Amino acid sequence: LELLKNGTWPGNVRELKNVVERLVIMSPGKTITVNHIPESIVSGEISHEGGVGRLDTVLELHSLREAREEFEKEFILQKLEEHGWNISKTAESIELERSNLHRKIKSYGIELKK
Repeated sequence: LELLKNGTWPGNVRELKNVVERLVIMSPGKTITVNHIPESIVSGEISHEGGVGRLDTVLELHSLREAREEFEKEFILQKLEEHGWNISKTAESIELERSNLHRKIKSYGIELKK
């Protein structure tokens, strides 16, 4: 909580609200720890080009389908990063068959990192 309170929020309260909402959605379990907070916030490098500011982009989309697809893409990207781009570990953590994860990665044009 202190980390969020002491952060600089160039997008004001709306940006902070978006970050908290994203943490609630993306964090497993009922407790949010410092480990769940994106590095961009911890390091003070909040940017609308990546991570935190992406929620604003989702909210600007015109349809539920577009918003759901954008959210799913960002969710998959975050989980891949958390698991070192390991498909098996990522699929297991999000409770999805490996083949389905591969299909989604391909459909969203996600480039796998080694």
